[in-house]
Amino acid sequence: MKNTRLKFSIKNRHALLFFFMLTACLSACSINHSTIIESYATDAPFDAKALKTYRWDFSALGKKQPKGGHFTEFDRVLFESVNKILAEKGYQRAETGTAADFVLDYRVVIREQEAAVNTPSLHASEANPFGFRWVFGRDGNTPVFEGLRPPHDEMLPYQNGTLYFGAFNKDKQLIWYHSASRILSDRANEAERRSALRLVVEKLMADFPSCQ
Repeated sequence: MKNTRLKFSIKNRHALLFFFMLTACLSACSINHSTIIESYATDAPFDAKALKTYRWDFSALGKKQPKGGHFTEFDRVLFESVNKILAEKGYQRAETGTAADFVLDYRVVIREQEAAVNTPSLHASEANPFGFRWVFGRDGNTPVFEGLRPPHDEMLPYQNGTLYFGAFNKDKQLIWYHSASRILSDRANEAERRSALRLVVEKLMADFPSCQ
């Protein structure tokens, strides 16, 4: 019983960490932290007129994104946002245990990446912000100007989070498949994370066909 509780606690902490990371951008000036939306090929066309009801199925995207994950803390905000958007587009969420015209699933994938950051080539004690370098001559008293020292690129590691979102029809064919990528950080508070996630979902679902 103790081991089960320990595993559950560790799993929740890991899920919470990924949730914090996914919903805020890294404060590095040289990295583009805007949300990037991409669409992918599907198995069948999206026939909005034939689709009225939907439900969530956490096994649907397994073959497309087997390394992705689901997180309890992430579900609450994502489900609330998606359900609201789909209701505005005319869809109805099917009751648990009942059939639906299509199913939805998501996966979150975290990737380690690097970006080039422009930094001064010398220590702050040796160069000013403009790259000018002065040193003392052989006598130790006379300053000598050695000219400009251009800055160099330093590789800064960061994490990029991608939310994959897909819809499948009754024949289990993929009919809608998009993703939203964003630089990650854990510096935002809970309200800011929720707000950032809602904005990402709104961008992701912007071109989801309406059945009205």
